[in-house]
Amino acid sequence: LDAHIIELMNSLLAIIRDAKSPDGLMNAGFKYLYQICKVRTFKVFVKFLPHELSDIDFVLNLLEKQVPEESENWETRYCCLLWMSILVLNPFHLSRLDAIAEGDQSSLTIMERIFRVCKNNCRGNDTCSTVAAYLSAKFLVRMEIKDIYLSSFFDWCFNEVKQSDLHVHYGTLQTIAAILKHGKREDLLKYAPKI
Repeated sequence: LDAHIIELMNSLLAIIRDAKSPDGLMNAGFKYLYQICKVRTFKVFVKFLPHELSDIDFVLNLLEKQVPEESENWETRYCCLLWMSILVLNPFHLSRLDAIAEGDQSSLTIMERIFRVCKNNCRGNDTCSTVAAYLSAKFLVRMEIKDIYLSSFFDWCFNEVKQSDLHVHYGTLQTIAAILKHGKREDLLKYAPKI
């Protein structure tokens, strides 16, 4: 499959990126991408996704349109979360992207928007929570992000877990575990007593 994955992905991404594609066709493209991902596992699949800076705004806009409680097109959300996890690894400071963000009417920065997407998708207990945890870990351990958002994210996680006695928030706990796995020991040591 690996020999054909790029060709398959490019065909599907051409449909997904086409502004003229109806939502149903775009979601079908993501469903097929998910099938490839399921066969190869997301950690292998993510390496084949395009990671140009120009894709950040496109994927972020798609993610912000997704409703975590909606189960009909969850593959779209899954693939977009996974795609964003490779995009946040770009070595450029994310604040530089705010000057070139296209069509963004919100007053939030790119970093704030990604942070909000992480929180919205981590609180669930669905299939997407695994890749939401992966994205959150990759995003929150970045050099320019950890000092701004990591402490407040941990506080938010603890609050989410404490709020409900009836439902365990597996996605939130999975995110904490992913951050501990991907972060640097010296950056996370100060949060150890709280965790």
